[in-house]
Amino acid sequence: MRPLFELELKFAKGEVAAAKIIDLGEPSLFTRPECHGMLVELHDKPPLRYRCHAGHAFSAAALVAALQASTEKSLWTTIRSFQEAALLLHHIGAHALSRNEAELSAELQRHAADAQHRADQLRALLVVEREDAVDETAVAKAEKPQD
Repeated sequence: MRPLFELELKFAKGEVAAAKIIDLGEPSLFTRPECHGMLVELHDKPPLRYRCHAGHAFSAAALVAALQASTEKSLWTTIRSFQEAALLLHHIGAHALSRNEAELSAELQRHAADAQHRADQLRALLVVEREDAVDETAVAKAEKPQD
C-alpha cells in the first residue's frame, strides 16, 4: 500500500493527529463549505482530492457540488431574511397608520418595498445561478487521469 494512502487511512480512522494532515498534501486556497476550515490538496495521483483537519474528504467534483449547494442555501437564507424584513416593516407601517402617523407609515412602507425588491432580485439571480451551475460530470471528466 502507498505510504500516503496508509497515512490518509489512519487519519480518517482518527489514529493520527489532525496536525499531520499537512503531511498528506499542500494547504489549498479552498475551504470546506460547511465550516470554512482549510482544505489540504492531497499529494496523490489524479483525481484531485481534498481533506480537512476533521477528516472530511472531497473529490474536486464533490467540492464543486458542495460549494454550489452552500451558495444556494445562503441565497435562500438571505431571500427569507429580506422577505421577513418586508413583512415586518409592512406590519409596523400599518400599525403606525392606525395611530394616524401617515408619514412614518409611508417611510416604513418604502423600506418594506425595498426589502421585497431585494428579495425578488436575489430570487431572479438564484434562477440564473441554477441554469448556469457547473455540471459535476464535466468536473469529474477534467479530474480523471489521462491514459
